[in-house]
Amino acid sequence: MKLSTVSSVYNEDENVKRAIQNLASQEIVPDEAVIVNDGSTDRTKEIIDKLKQKYKWLKVIHKEKNTGRQVWFEGYKIAKGPIITVFDIDTIPPKNWIKEIKSKFTKDVGLVGGLYVPAKSENLLENLQEIFIQLIIKVKNTWIYRLYRKKIDKNLLMAGTNTSFRKDFAEKLNILPRRLPYANDRRIQEGFRKSDYKIRFLKSIVKSRVPSSFKKFTSRWFRWGKAEPARIGLKLNKLILKLTQIAVIPILLALAFIPATALYFWMIALILLMSGGIVFYFVLGGRYDLFLIALSLILMAYAKIIHSLGYIHYFKTRK
Repeated sequence: MKLSTVSSVYNEDENVKRAIQNLASQEIVPDEAVIVNDGSTDRTKEIIDKLKQKYKWLKVIHKEKNTGRQVWFEGYKIAKGPIITVFDIDTIPPKNWIKEIKSKFTKDVGLVGGLYVPAKSENLLENLQEIFIQLIIKVKNTWIYRLYRKKIDKNLLMAGTNTSFRKDFAEKLNILPRRLPYANDRRIQEGFRKSDYKIRFLKSIVKSRVPSSFKKFTSRWFRWGKAEPARIGLKLNKLILKLTQIAVIPILLALAFIPATALYFWMIALILLMSGGIVFYFVLGGRYDLFLIALSLILMAYAKIIHSLGYIHYFKTRK
């Protein structure tokens, strides 16, 4: 069965060559790799055009102006493969990735996907995010969390950049809304979860570059916050939003900044940070320095605040 990878790029001259070469070095190369250049102003166009001469399976669309996240659908529409694989340009897949994806797609399978981990880096912010994600993976492997996912939050544990699906079924159910700028991976997964198709998980875990600057990190978590309503439905999310606005945020702000309670609030926060750091130090098998784990927990708290702001922003701007 033929497979098309689909990617969109904007000013990715540092990553695009490596990404294409990663596809070229696969044990089985994709039948087609579609890349949409969204009006890049750096050397991205030059690099892609040069590699296009070398790899005949590479198909390129150049847009004159930057049109945003929905540009990915330009590539999706022209992709000829019945299997579509989402391939973010900063993804580093193992060499058997495409081979394993194809092997999973039997007649009764509609969706195949897996997880991702951060690529190794010397950047402190990226390393803190690696610790952050390793903590999340540990939590997700507990029986309590698996029970929660099964009974309450039934979304699939798949990374958007490690997801493949049948194009004809996606078109039939219209689960790829072209006007919505975020949470498309979740809509894809949810659509197939409710179908009669089976879902298969990959052993292959791809690596992905995480934001290397604080600005990009903040932007990512704000964007994920805006996508949050797609996870468990708008009605339930609206209820959570109201409870958050009415109770949680005002109470925390009061405890943190009113003189009578501020000292106790920050003392408790410090104790929780220290105890949490110690617990996670042992959970992670002593692989990371305790100080870095504490910094990662602070970063995690900041990320959740930004995530909440994005979440609130969605409902404030939604018509």
